[in-house]
Amino acid sequence: MRFPTTSSNLSLRERLRVPAAALLCCLLLLPACGGSGDSDEPTPGARRYGVVHPDELGFGEGTSMAAGTVQAPKPVEAAPDDTPKPPPRRTTPRRTRRVKYKENPALATGGGTIAGMITVPEGTAFNGMLKLDRDVEACGHSEIPSERLIFDEATRGLANCVVSLDSIKEGKPWAGEMAKGEDDRVAVLDQKGCVYIPHISVMRTNTQIRILNSDSAEHNVNDGKGNNVLTSAGAQLEDTGFYRTKAEVVQLKCNIHAWMSGYVHVRTNPYYAVTGKDGKFELTNVPAGEYELTIWHEGVREKPILSGGAI
Repeated sequence: MRFPTTSSNLSLRERLRVPAAALLCCLLLLPACGGSGDSDEPTPGARRYGVVHPDELGFGEGTSMAAGTVQAPKPVEAAPDDTPKPPPRRTTPRRTRRVKYKENPALATGGGTIAGMITVPEGTAFNGMLKLDRDVEACGHSEIPSERLIFDEATRGLANCVVSLDSIKEGKPWAGEMAKGEDDRVAVLDQKGCVYIPHISVMRTNTQIRILNSDSAEHNVNDGKGNNVLTSAGAQLEDTGFYRTKAEVVQLKCNIHAWMSGYVHVRTNPYYAVTGKDGKFELTNVPAGEYELTIWHEGVREKPILSGGAI
């Protein structure tokens, strides 16, 4: 499956029916590198909409009067209007409706598996190296590979894709750290080698982020939404204010080191996977039913384009 390159973010949705058996799918992505910069606008707001014409805003025609003229109001007779009203115009793209998720282990036991591999096409060029312009000694290197496009040159498997089922209503329970209660759940974000580790992380709603700094340089974590935490060398911050109550994608940036960026996906259900360099993913114990499969990768547009039967 092929996606066009652009500077926005991908939220590709593919509807599929899952029987109580394994389902294998293979997807093909074009390079997710757009523009000359190495970071996206904060997501999910990184979508650009066209200009809205005044006629589409729903304003009335109004009344024009000459200056200095006093006009008595005209009586208006209320009459029943049985004319069908058209639905209101949408000025933003339709989003997948997030539903409240219920854990139901019995329903998920023996469910199906959605598995696949996401690749880039042959001939895809490496995204290049980034020059570090400060704290080179503390970072441990003078340049680092761009994290916007990481893939295996032999298999062309694409890393850092988030594959998920957004609209599933019930199924398997959360596992590991995300199975803990709201007061105890913690997701860890480290700053090491002057990059965020992990570059792409996924956590459950109502989860606290613990921020570490394994470097000898000072960093900060800015989510563009009012949370901006300064971390001194060797810091381990427990109460950081990064506590999300709704499903969203948040981009993190360091104002001190411009090349540092990362994404946090906040989820309402445990049906997700992040591809490694092999490009492979697997969603297990999926109850039988019809779902929308969402594939996200930074730098790829939302709307899929069909070409030769592939996306």
